[in-house]
Amino acid sequence: MKACIEAGVAVPEAMSICGCDDIETARLVTPELTTVHVRAREMGARAARTLIRLVEGGKPPAPTSVRSKPLSVRLVARGSTASPNRESAKGLEP
Repeated sequence: MKACIEAGVAVPEAMSICGCDDIETARLVTPELTTVHVRAREMGARAARTLIRLVEGGKPPAPTSVRSKPLSVRLVARGSTASPNRESAKGLEP
């Protein structure tokens, strides 16, 4: 967002910006940063369980394992994103 401001690009009017991890700073900047909230504790717990299994001589889970369950994430919409306006969306329609 700083680079956009320095370049004179209005956020979100001309450029929408989205972050990841929903860190505290996302609410402290202007405009507030839209972000994807990731459940870090769950991600860490899964990683720890996998590490313990490996240390105990187990096999790592297959990347396409039927037992693997994607982490749930959610979009936290704030002030740094907006719907595209008709002018900026020209040429993007199928």
